[in-house]
Amino acid sequence: MNFYGMKRLILLAIACSMFLISVAQKKGIGITFRADSSAKGFAVLRVLKGNAADLAGMLDGDKLLEINGQPLWGRSTDAVADLLANTPGPYTLKLRRDKETSFSVTSETVTLSISAQVLNTRTCISGDCNNGFGKLKELVSNQLYEGDFVNGQLVKGRVYYTSGRVRFEGTFKNEKLDGPNCKFYWNRDGSEALAAMGTFKDGIIANGRYWSENGKVFLSGTFDEKGKLHGKHVVQQVDKVKYEGEMAHGEMVGDAKDYSWQQGNYSGPLQVGKPHGKGTWYYQGRRYKGKWVDGKKQGEFKVREKTAYGSYNHVYFFDNDVQR
Repeated sequence: MNFYGMKRLILLAIACSMFLISVAQKKGIGITFRADSSAKGFAVLRVLKGNAADLAGMLDGDKLLEINGQPLWGRSTDAVADLLANTPGPYTLKLRRDKETSFSVTSETVTLSISAQVLNTRTCISGDCNNGFGKLKELVSNQLYEGDFVNGQLVKGRVYYTSGRVRFEGTFKNEKLDGPNCKFYWNRDGSEALAAMGTFKDGIIANGRYWSENGKVFLSGTFDEKGKLHGKHVVQQVDKVKYEGEMAHGEMVGDAKDYSWQQGNYSGPLQVGKPHGKGTWYYQGRRYKGKWVDGKKQGEFKVREKTAYGSYNHVYFFDNDVQR
């Protein structure tokens, strides 16, 4: 994976940390669904017990065809979800329901009248999930919330999946990591695990460390509201490219203390991630001191070389990184 691919993975994990911890109760009818081209509608994958769709008689496997006489086929899944959540009730749903007999499969058209309501998508497994210590399950995503609850929201503890591929631990505000000594772990597919530890704000790391278990990514320092490194003294290493210095919203700026550049290490000013100005470059036992322009050596460079026989000083001249 290249540098930019890994950066996208980092941002995806940060988005994941915000998305997974969310308020589960929202307006709707209590179903999960996906597009089904064979029915020219949307297949109902799951009907949440005790919610509007369940009380009206909708079943797992029903095909949702129309809302208030408006065909749904051709709309996006998000558009249908918004329609179900925002259309004032009661409204009429047209469904196709398949029935399997000993000899064949038959279909019938079912019309249900449903009013939108506040979904109850959570169940308390043990303890006190309102104001106390308890364990709660999110029915849609199968997340588990465990710890101290206040007014039905987790304020301290952990959120996780039984698979162990996603874990959040620490203090929470509006059910997002918020406070010092928080931890986050996310494993996308069993090979690209990312973790973070430090102070979080609104679900995003604000100060601490962020790294991958395979060693390709290590970030340390302060971060902006989008989870990008932002500060005067930060460290970033992605795919063996190391940078230590100042960053502004994920971009390298100012002077670098230790920057992996062209198989060597550079210290000095940067511009758009390239040496630009008077700096020092260490490469294969040599120290180059001079001026870079847009990542290329220009003009006179003083070079100090260390060998088994001693140290030697040289002066070289470069034009667009080519020695003259």
